[in-house]
Amino acid sequence: MWEILPGIEILLTKLEKVKEIYKSNKFLSESINMGWKKLQEYYAKLDISLVYTALIVLNPSVKFRYFDIKWSGSVELSAWIPTIKKSV
Repeated sequence: MWEILPGIEILLTKLEKVKEIYKSNKFLSESINMGWKKLQEYYAKLDISLVYTALIVLNPSVKFRYFDIKWSGSVELSAWIPTIKKSV
């Protein structure tokens, strides 16, 4: 269950890359955008619940490293790291 958040982040990143490749194909471009929007909906629901972040932190092989490595490059996400560390 701890793999949900990283999995969605991987899929969103892949869709961002593929969107650039197929931007000239209207059908694929629209399908990619719809998939991206649906994943964003699920991602937003994960933001509401600290349960998923706690599951990542409580995994002994991952802990806070996931957030320190994956989120530190983003201004928006890195702002959440102290909150997560306090909450969990």
